Amino acid sequence: MGQDQTDWIDCSRGVKQGCVLSPALFAIYMTDLGHRLSRTEGIKLGEASIPALFFADDMVLTAETEDGLKTQLELLRDFVTERRLEINFQKTKIMKMGKNCNEEKTWILTDSQGKEVGRIEETNVYEYLGIKLGRSRTFQQHMANKLKQIPRKVGLLKVKARNTPSRKRAGNALWMQAVKPALLYGAEVVPFSKAWIKKIERTQNKVARWILGVGKSTPASGLRAELGWRTVENEVNEKKIAYWERLTRLPDVRWTKQALMEILKGEYVCEWYSQVLRARGKIAAIATEGTTTGNWKNKLKQQWRKKENSEWKQEKERNHLLKAHPKESIYDTEDYVWIDTQYSRTLTKLRLGDYGDKWGPEKGKCKPCGKEGIADMREHILLDCDKTDRERQIGEVGKTIDECNRLQLTRQDTLTELLAGTSKDHRKDLAKVVTTWEDSNKEQESETA
Repeated sequence: MGQDQTDWIDCSRGVKQGCVLSPALFAIYMTDLGHRLSRTEGIKLGEASIPALFFADDMVLTAETEDGLKTQLELLRDFVTERRLEINFQKTKIMKMGKNCNEEKTWILTDSQGKEVGRIEETNVYEYLGIKLGRSRTFQQHMANKLKQIPRKVGLLKVKARNTPSRKRAGNALWMQAVKPALLYGAEVVPFSKAWIKKIERTQNKVARWILGVGKSTPASGLRAELGWRTVENEVNEKKIAYWERLTRLPDVRWTKQALMEILKGEYVCEWYSQVLRARGKIAAIATEGTTTGNWKNKLKQQWRKKENSEWKQEKERNHLLKAHPKESIYDTEDYVWIDTQYSRTLTKLRLGDYGDKWGPEKGKCKPCGKEGIADMREHILLDCDKTDRERQIGEVGKTIDECNRLQLTRQDTLTELLAGTSKDHRKDLAKVVTTWEDSNKEQESETA
């Protein structure tokens, strides 16, 4: 402490936390256990026998019979005793798979003299490397657990984002870098159901509406376009295809490659493989010959970009609220989106058609000027309404309209040009037009009341 130093402390076991040599030293220390287990009978995978899986200090022993697992546990017991290590019996579980495995019991591990060392409980679901796998070889528990986390994670996102100088930037960063990655963890290998993906998609849409400050009626595709987000389904599919491509390029001696080969032979019915095939069917197949690691990854990324931009174009043509949206690519995010001001929110609402809640029960009718049969209220407010005539003839809005008239653009193209302007002055002038119309609308409602 300060200038004082403690005496030397003897450390007879363990490795230094954070030291670059620690992983290598730990692996060397544990290698002998792998050699011993390799002489036991593990589960069969083609011609290979897999007695155990190692990842850092996590370990899975695998056997096809109860006697085989007992032998492995005794080897593990002897090894940890020799190396002065300890088994964490609280975290250690046994899960049986197959027929007649519903009954659970407690396993008692003893030493060579028959003295009890510890007890291991059987379970019907186990979490390994953050993924929960059920006895029936399904991931229902994993998906259910992720859904339970949503309210807390989204609640924390809002609390943390509100306490920052830029709520929008913080909310976007927290969703993209913390919340969504946690929810989609394991997407490469977990066969998420369509219903589960839809629930995550709805959560993403709610977060997007909160960040942008728009209403429930705004189109989900428009929300993603404004923020530069992708659909959850497309993101999951790309992760699966990327993992598939990586597996196919592994040497045949790797266990993961051998597992894939068994699936391809039809030895196992696998929902994951079915999902990979469906995902690959949505984009052009990637050539596996003559491509480096970087090449196929870039090609996959380009193909998904092409697909998603095509979907965005189709959505703009289908949805009348998005026809005038100026963005051509969902991947381009404009800086104005992150500016949390009234002017920016007004432009976002105009782009997404978020003014339906102010039209009243008589849809298609402008109360301030009395005109009926209006298909797009934004177009009417910015181009036609008598109550906004003065505001739309001055400033940046007036200049844009004059230029569009000079070029003889259509009304929809003119509206698109008005919504494409993102400068501060342009946003400010748009907000003036909208505010004038809203004030007139309120006055009309008050007189009616």
